[in-house]
Amino acid sequence: MTTALAIADAGYEVALVERNDTLGGNLNNIYFTAEGGNPQRLMRDLINRVVGNDRIRVFTRSEVVEHRGHVGAFRSVIATRVKSNPTPLRTNIEHGVTGVATGGQAHRGGEYTLGNDPQIVTAHELEEMLVNAPERIAAMKQIA
Repeated sequence: MTTALAIADAGYEVALVERNDTLGGNLNNIYFTAEGGNPQRLMRDLINRVVGNDRIRVFTRSEVVEHRGHVGAFRSVIATRVKSNPTPLRTNIEHGVTGVATGGQAHRGGEYTLGNDPQIVTAHELEEMLVNAPERIAAMKQIA
């Protein structure tokens, strides 16, 4: 979203494509920072700035399904899932650059018995517990 805002602030049109129903990506699930900042407020502010920017067109529930061209002259097709129609709505766009944010996921390997022992959780899972199930935190004996 920050890249979309920077490009729009420079005077260019932006098509922001989001696979999910809402903007924010992984930031939707981050509630705390080590410095004490408020990621949820940051996310809301960014979303409000993106949605309120006349140069940014937001496509939620969408994916780029075709992409061709060269630097300065690309053509892409965006497919948007519509709840009332099983066939995605297709939108053709012409654009000069393409930026891709793929998101990220925590590694779910078996190290340290992660996935085999309910007492072993990732930092993200611990944060979710702090926000949504504080009683589970109170029952914990040790956090390392």
